[in-house]
Amino acid sequence: KENQLDTEKAERKQFDYRNSCFKGPFLVHLCDLDFGQSKNRLIEGGDNVLRLTQILNIQGCLRLSREFHVPVVVDAADWLTNVTLQEPTLARGLRMGQIEVGPDYTLFALDHENVISAAREMFKELQIEDPWWVADIYVTGASGDVALHEELVRSLQESFPNDQRPSDGRIYRNIRYYQGSWIGPRNETAEGYWWALLESKPGSRKGDYLRTLSESLQRGFDALLPIPGIWAGMSNGVLHKLKAMKSDEFQPIACYLEHIRSTFLRLVDGDEALLGLIDATSVKFLTSKVPRVSSKDLCDLRSKKEKKILFPFMEDYQRDMVWRNLEGIDFPIPTLETFFQDILYLEVGQCVMRQLCFAPPEGDNTIDKVLRSQCVGFTYGLLSRSYWEQTVQNQQLQDLWRFSFQYAFELTPKRDHHRRIPRKKKDKERAYLLSVNEELNGISPLLLRRHFLVLAQGYGFQVPISEGDRLGEARELPRPHPCDFPPNDNDEVETERRCGRPFTDSVYADRFALSREALRQNWDTQRVSAGFVRRSVFRAFFSYLNAGIAESPQ
Repeated sequence: KENQLDTEKAERKQFDYRNSCFKGPFLVHLCDLDFGQSKNRLIEGGDNVLRLTQILNIQGCLRLSREFHVPVVVDAADWLTNVTLQEPTLARGLRMGQIEVGPDYTLFALDHENVISAAREMFKELQIEDPWWVADIYVTGASGDVALHEELVRSLQESFPNDQRPSDGRIYRNIRYYQGSWIGPRNETAEGYWWALLESKPGSRKGDYLRTLSESLQRGFDALLPIPGIWAGMSNGVLHKLKAMKSDEFQPIACYLEHIRSTFLRLVDGDEALLGLIDATSVKFLTSKVPRVSSKDLCDLRSKKEKKILFPFMEDYQRDMVWRNLEGIDFPIPTLETFFQDILYLEVGQCVMRQLCFAPPEGDNTIDKVLRSQCVGFTYGLLSRSYWEQTVQNQQLQDLWRFSFQYAFELTPKRDHHRRIPRKKKDKERAYLLSVNEELNGISPLLLRRHFLVLAQGYGFQVPISEGDRLGEARELPRPHPCDFPPNDNDEVETERRCGRPFTDSVYADRFALSREALRQNWDTQRVSAGFVRRSVFRAFFSYLNAGIAESPQ
């Protein structure tokens, strides 16, 4: 009851302030509306603009309807000096005042940017000069109440009447922002608004996933908050995968999230202020691209840079600096979109690694910690352990993770985990031939499991052994045949195939890429192949064990 009374009191105060500022709807020149460096454009991609453009082409442009009015805030001083009220000339006969603004002055618009962008395109195609719109004008600054002003601006900016539901990433970012975890004090009213938006769908558990996110994972995600454009790739619905992992794979996950952060910091030469100018559309262009390796990727990005649709919020000199750094990127550019795809692959490797644990990791334990405690080769937990011992054990753990990724789908039940099926007919045919050959000549899961257990024992790890394992019958595995995919050296894997679970048509290439032999090789490659992608993803997760792959018995 007390909470409701507090809510009503705050709402009434804001309601009265809003009404005192509201001057009414006015006709304005469309060209006078200015959204500045809108948070909407930075965080959201262009999908809503395309959707609204299609809607306007079908139903026409409805400008008088209240839901299409653009909220505009004008400072009280500017209202007296830079704004003039007059009879309507833009739409004669319409009973509505019209606003004219002084030279070099624009109207600060707070919402409907996507509608206005779509309308501008439509009017341009129709060759209508000087089109008009309707703006709801709010004049602020007379009372001097900064808190009420900020809340008014926030409420007008975050209404989304004509947009689709904000992305998961925008919701998460705003919740954390208003919790005060990034910059500024906590705003419980705004935070509650975004929680309500997240949980508005009946049966959705996304709110539960966020509330139960571990502090360590929150820190990993929070480190990416300064990069607005990256959050369009957030998928709150996949957070249950992280929850199911029970944080026992936080180290690989933290490693990947840091890989994202360090990549974008590298692009901006460490200038964190520039991170705030990286928009969602540019991040979409960059996702999984490898400009230093792929000439096709480089040409595609150069074309977008020349059109100034790559990093449009940056000045020319800033864009040129970022471009120079971008040209040197020799790995698939990671984003939150690739992260939420790649953890599906990590999940399979995790299932394999758990087979080495006597008990599943619980609490703050990780698979790495559990295996270190099962190691008899070194004394676990002693401060006196030498750097050499730690390095060797890191090598050993990395090699076990390598094997778990190399044969991930052979060592887990097919009903639970399987490779993706390609879409192209020729790739499907290749996948079928590979599956037939695998059935005839493939290595049995039993032999792979025996080899995996023997490999771990050889490193000094005690592992659970059942009667059926018969490790005495284990034998060396055939070395993976050097190969790659696509078979033609001039071809590359498509961008959409550069993250997530591997495909059925690249089994042998993936397997060789994750062999010790391949991982020890230099990455002097001239194309983005399946093998290149597999190695890149593996190192994105496990560079925290970055001591290389140890020499070990086959």
